[in-house]
Parts: sequence; C-alpha cells; structure tokens
Amino acid sequence: MMPKKQFLGLDLSGDGYSLISYDQEKGEPREEARRDEPLPADYASMVITAGDIDYEKWEYIGTFMEKNNIPKERVRVVTHLHAFLAFLVRQELGIWNHNVGLFEYRKDGLFYHQIDINRSRTPIRAHLTTTSFAHLLGPDSLDRDGTAVDQEFVHIVRQVMTRGVISAVYLTGEGFRRDWMKESIEVLCASRRVFIGQDLFAKGACYLAKQDWEAEPADSIAISGEGFIDYEIGVMADRGEKEEFVPIVTYGREWYLTKGSLDVILKKGTKLDVLYRNHMGQTMEREVLDLSFLPKRPAKTNRVRISVDFTDSVRGGITVRDLGFGELFPSTRQVYRKEFMLE
Repeated sequence: MMPKKQFLGLDLSGDGYSLISYDQEKGEPREEARRDEPLPADYASMVITAGDIDYEKWEYIGTFMEKNNIPKERVRVVTHLHAFLAFLVRQELGIWNHNVGLFEYRKDGLFYHQIDINRSRTPIRAHLTTTSFAHLLGPDSLDRDGTAVDQEFVHIVRQVMTRGVISAVYLTGEGFRRDWMKESIEVLCASRRVFIGQDLFAKGACYLAKQDWEAEPADSIAISGEGFIDYEIGVMADRGEKEEFVPIVTYGREWYLTKGSLDVILKKGTKLDVLYRNHMGQTMEREVLDLSFLPKRPAKTNRVRISVDFTDSVRGGITVRDLGFGELFPSTRQVYRKEFMLE
C-alpha cells in the first residue's frame, strides 16, 4: 500500500517551531504538535507561518529553510493571522458568522487580533487588525498574581468587545495555560462563544498545505490588513474593441508573495499610465511614467515588460524593461525603476 501523503503546518515562533501534520482519517490536523523535532523528508507540501513578517523576518525564514533543506517550491509562507483565518473558516459557520476575536498571550505580552467579516460583498471580505496590550500585560505578567492578571484582563476584554458584533473569541498562547481566569471568563462568555486552544496557527497552516497540494479551491475571502496588499496595480490595455484595466498584481496577499509582470506595447510615444486601485475604497489613482530612455521608434513598436514588487505592505517599485520589437528593433536592455508608496 502506498504511504499517505503528509501535509505539514509549521509555526515558526520565538526560538523554535511547532509542527502539525494532517490526519487523513479524521480529515483535520492532528491535535498535538511536535516541537523542534527533525523535519520529515517525505512530506507532500508544507506551509510555514510566522507573526509580523517584515523584511528581516522574511530573511530569517529563508535562512531557516536553507538550513533545514526545505525546497522553496514545496513551501508557502503565511502570517499568523492568515493561518488563523484558514483554521477559522473550516469551523462551523455559526462561529464566524460575525466578527471573531483572538487573544494571543505569548512570552512578550498580550495581543488582541480581530477579524472583521463583511458578507455583503463578493468575495467575502476579512479585515485583520492587531492591538498590543503588552504595556498592561507584558512579559512580567506571566509570573504575576493570577487575581491581578484576571482584573486587568477584564478591563481589556470590556474595551475590545465593543468593536462590532463578535460571535466568537479564541484564546491561545503561553499565558492562557495558567488557571487564572475567573471573572474574565464570565465577561468573555457573555453572548459569544469562547474557545481555548494551542497551535491554532500551525493547524491553519496545515489546512493550507493540504489545500495547496490537492489544488482545492482557495478560500473565497479577500484579506486586508497589516502585512497584506490592499491595492491592484495595473494598466489600461485594449481587449477586443474596448479598453480594460489589466492588473499586474492583485490585492489580498501578503506583501512578500505579491509580485507580477506584464508585457505591453506602447501605442505611441514613451509615456506609460500606471493605475493604483484600492479595493476597499474602490478608488483609482493614476501615475504617468516617463520612459524617455526608450529609443525613438514608430507607433506600436515599443514593447516593454512592467514588473511590480513590494518591500512591505505599502512600499514597492515598478521596473520597466525594454524588450524591443523583434529583429526590426532589438532591445536596448535598458531598465527604468520607479519606487512608490501607497496611502
């Protein structure tokens, strides 16, 4: 009998990592994670998740993958909140029928994440926000008297539970392993469902690993928030008898996964209109690039490749390369680069 394919979710947090595999018989990730054990070599696909991925963290993940001989073509990297959303949408609909809160009480303090669900649009919108309460319940609070922590947590819960209709709250992290919640749990459970669990991020990553390998339809949810791209960037191009907006990159992905390119032929001259379309406000901004580095050629013989990449969720660059036009007008191999910053 052929061995079953392994789908792995790896949560790269702190100084180590936790790993969860998919239970094929139960049709869900396993309950217990393996911590800092050698990675198996026979997996089909893996998704790595980490929190607050900036350029420095992205470099660290690349080093981790290289050190552990993890091939890039078999791995995707997502943020903690993306992994949590993947976990969440596989729960019963009543749990995430409205907004969902997530308290993460880790070694560096307490953080509150909220997923605002907007079902009035297609696809469904999920906006992710994070609020730090580490100034109230910081690293030292893990060793504080439980009653004092409980009272502080009550104040925090009452503050954030006013942010729209919240149908469920999840609690995860080292700080919730202690038995200190008394009054706070009563406040939390008022008119909403509450779940306490560990390894939620690894479990969500595990769901995504299975989805990637089996080419399951992606979750039809557009994600926005810190770390995600809120804009489509593209150009207007002829499609048949009319001109349409053609995106080079689209919204709803983490900045480090968002890149794209498009070959276009300039109608005339050396001007190129680039459009920035915000999917939340449905606003459109236009920027004209001066490509005067291109040689003078007849109309519709300047072919260029436009590439877009990001250095964080609001900053990036547009690169334009001269491709020439066949043997008639060989490429000059010249390149133009324009940085941008989205509002």
